[in-house]
Amino acid sequence: MTRSAILMIALIFLLGAAACTPPTAPTPPTPPTSWAAPLPPAAPEGADKNDDLEMRSYTVAQGQQSRVASMLRSLSIGQVSQGPGDRLVVVASPRMQQSVAAFIEELAKDKAAERPPASLAFDYWLVLGTAPAGEQGATTIPEIGPALEAISSVEGPMEFVKVEKLRVLSIDSEDATAEGRWASVTHRASTAEGSILAEVKVKGPGGIAFRTIVRVDPEKFVVLGQVGFDPSLAKELIPLDGQPRDHKLFVVLRASIDP
Repeated sequence: MTRSAILMIALIFLLGAAACTPPTAPTPPTPPTSWAAPLPPAAPEGADKNDDLEMRSYTVAQGQQSRVASMLRSLSIGQVSQGPGDRLVVVASPRMQQSVAAFIEELAKDKAAERPPASLAFDYWLVLGTAPAGEQGATTIPEIGPALEAISSVEGPMEFVKVEKLRVLSIDSEDATAEGRWASVTHRASTAEGSILAEVKVKGPGGIAFRTIVRVDPEKFVVLGQVGFDPSLAKELIPLDGQPRDHKLFVVLRASIDP
């Protein structure tokens, strides 16, 4: 495991500890990042989060300003702005500033962090699955056949119709968004040990929404989620034969790292 991956794991766990409250409510998942640094203990219970805020600037490796700023924002470090040159301006408590300083210092030692950020390509499919009528066999969509076979192995034979496909190109650790006729997607993704970590939000027809953090192996399919679908909405997407049948909407993802 690389030094940057070890640092990433350390910061995610320490951030969770610092943000933790008594066990009355679960800690929300931390978005994936590529690097990490130690974080000091959380402020005392009941302390005003706006007390003792201070502004500091930090110099990061050339070409990494946007990426580091994106990671700090995703971890709720404080207010992060991009300054002139390769500087970041951070407004946060002294405790958080200690973490940011340690993070930047460790980052400067990590030669792997100096590599240009990777280009990522994401393909999303919204697919409507319907139980076959009578003895009719299942239908499929060839370009995502393996994913639909996996769905059918759990759900049973289904007729599949592609509602929409969206393709999104993004830079490692940057936000990206695409909107189509029926759906919109937003994600922030980063590479780690040859895989892709992504925080994904999908909105589809009928007000459905998926939000998840997923690890994707390049060129492999992942079924992000499924939801029962109202037949009155389904008939707007595909032709129906009038028979009462169950409908489910699936979201399938495939991602790749462009050379």
